[in-house]
Amino acid sequence: MGRKFTNAKVGVKLDSLLSRESLFFGESYIGISACQRFMELVAWFSTQTDENTAGIGRDKIADLFNNYKINYTSAISVLDSVGILYKCRNGFYNKFTKDGKVSRFKITDLGWRLLVDGQREYLRKLHNDPDEDRRVRNNRRLKKKRQKDVLGPVESIINNNLFDLEYSKEDFARFWREKCAFFSIDEQFNINYSIIKIGESDFNEIVRNDEDGRIHHIWVLMKSDARPLFRLRGKPYSRILDIRACHPTFWASFVLDYLCKKKKDYELINNTVDITNNVIYNISNNTISPISYSLPPLGSLHYSYGNVDELVNECSKWTAFGINPDIDPRELIAQDLGNGETKETVKQLVNSAMNGSENRVFKWICQNYPALSSIWLQTDLKLTGVQISKFYETRLILDPGLFELAAELGLDILPEHDGLGIFAAEGDPELDQKTQSLAARIGDNCLRLFGFRVVVKVKTP
Repeated sequence: MGRKFTNAKVGVKLDSLLSRESLFFGESYIGISACQRFMELVAWFSTQTDENTAGIGRDKIADLFNNYKINYTSAISVLDSVGILYKCRNGFYNKFTKDGKVSRFKITDLGWRLLVDGQREYLRKLHNDPDEDRRVRNNRRLKKKRQKDVLGPVESIINNNLFDLEYSKEDFARFWREKCAFFSIDEQFNINYSIIKIGESDFNEIVRNDEDGRIHHIWVLMKSDARPLFRLRGKPYSRILDIRACHPTFWASFVLDYLCKKKKDYELINNTVDITNNVIYNISNNTISPISYSLPPLGSLHYSYGNVDELVNECSKWTAFGINPDIDPRELIAQDLGNGETKETVKQLVNSAMNGSENRVFKWICQNYPALSSIWLQTDLKLTGVQISKFYETRLILDPGLFELAAELGLDILPEHDGLGIFAAEGDPELDQKTQSLAARIGDNCLRLFGFRVVVKVKTP
């Protein structure tokens, strides 16, 4: 009797390749399922890094393979020998758990092709086999019933919304026929993987990331081209709200808050707290969290920065630069840099400069804003984006009041890091007005918290 293969998600080509290896002979054939899951894990994390590598702890890998009663080092060795994985690199700091080391893995071109081929096979089965479709729907209902009740209000809404996302199989088939050829192999993987995970409600617990304050859920990590395929409780994906140039806009505030934290630390150490300072800070783990924003008393900053007028002028100039509703600051930087720079190129340069990459925009910032830059350079530059996400961006986008307002307006929303995806009833005549109400809420909240209004753009998917 031929070997029975039980996991519909494992592609035929991957199964054929690995079943020739002695490690998977006999009852150990189920280890191929573990290899599939491990490859998906590596590929998924790889699509979220600039290096296209995935840092994964050995304990996590061991747990995955132990469930299939197979030695993980032997399995990874096979994946390496057949050309699915590049040789892993060991001994990297685990920035997520901040404890122990991780190994970095990278999928080869062959590995990507095997994954995408397997996804296509599984999606065809999912879309055309009534029994498989019934199995998935039943599992979704069970998973939703088993949800934990310990989530916060925003996390709970996001969790419920993810469970209620649905897509048309016909629309997906048409989308794939028309656009597949324009996507890279890792983008194809991202879309198929996300479609499968959302379709099966197979996603991680909804929690805030301690490092950047964001909620990294499957919807926000999916390539945006696929989002219009989905409906939420029957409502189509109708509008997108986006904080324009979010991280650059808050850069000056971040630098000033860093300086005020230094001032606060100095006063606490020297018992010279200035009670006239009306800026309140939550100081922990060398981070700063402004509760209300205003410039500190100027004279009190002289101990750490001499020319305070210059500092304040640069702060005002930079922030006005970022919140001008008529001109995108990245277009102005592109013009200033010259050499045919485009807005999109500068956008990428700005994002990497905000995290310490000494590119052309980084040098432009240091030259044009020397006072702010001299303070910024005292910080861990690689944490700039993380800190801005945690203490500025997420306080606007994950604002419980924003979700309450959306519900009052009859809208459903899902956060997309520095923006929102909006689902509205088909043909809602008040959609634009409702969308502007949400945008105004973000602007009002920013004014209350930080002293200025960010520019919130409205887009149609």
